[in-house]
Amino acid sequence: MKKFAIALTFISMIASTASIYAAAYYTGFEDVVKASYVAGNVSASNIVWTFDSAVSGTLSSDRKEGGTSVRMARNATAPTESRIYTQVITGAFSAVSFKYAKYGTADPTVELAFEVSTDYGSSWTQVGTNFYSTSTALTLFQETFGPYSDMNIRITTLAGGTGSRNNRVNIDTLALIPEPAALLGLFGILLTVTCVIRRMC
Repeated sequence: MKKFAIALTFISMIASTASIYAAAYYTGFEDVVKASYVAGNVSASNIVWTFDSAVSGTLSSDRKEGGTSVRMARNATAPTESRIYTQVITGAFSAVSFKYAKYGTADPTVELAFEVSTDYGSSWTQVGTNFYSTSTALTLFQETFGPYSDMNIRITTLAGGTGSRNNRVNIDTLALIPEPAALLGLFGILLTVTCVIRRMC
């Protein structure tokens, strides 16, 4: 009976550790519906994002891998940058990937950056170098960082284009990869539980 209780404790530890560390975050933005460029919150794969000067990209000119991507639009007149950013994402992460492309064919090249925050958005740290929407084909952005725990992520425009709204870029297929050490720790717990259960048999 005592060994059974110990096994249950370890199983509980697995569930807790897995929920915090093991699950990568992935979104193709397929569940996002937003038609206005006015800043507002949306849900993308169960994480709340703020879209500021950004909308759902569902038109034929939007570059996307499914039915929807994000269309960011920089106002170069003010200038006002376009930003999409998350609430705090729980877990330990060490890599990111997403795809980006020029909207349509006539829009100018826009300069962007990917950033993370570990203080609830008070300050932001850039990951990798600036990237540019020079192509109408979706291009992979992929970088390692940290690892960081319980963080916000942000994609922001920095420069590019003229006029108010015709400086657009699409973002799609974003993934956050768990920190490898956390996965190794989970593997160690699994091995321990296996040993306990075997001794009970």
